[in-house]
Amino acid sequence: MTDKYKALRKKFKEGDWVFGLGEHTGCSPVYDHDKPHIQPFSYLDATNADDFRLATETEIKEATG
Repeated sequence: MTDKYKALRKKFKEGDWVFGLGEHTGCSPVYDHDKPHIQPFSYLDATNADDFRLATETEIKEATG
């Protein structure tokens, strides 16, 4: 079985905050990195690492209130 999240695991590490671009906008932490369904990507049914970037401090503050 191939890891469809391989590119996302390579680009982001556990605890990073990512910001979605395009279809999935918003800011979320990366977790369950060591499990088959890395989050938030599995929840979003997203596998393209280019659809996300690291979030800025401002974006993280806005997301966490």
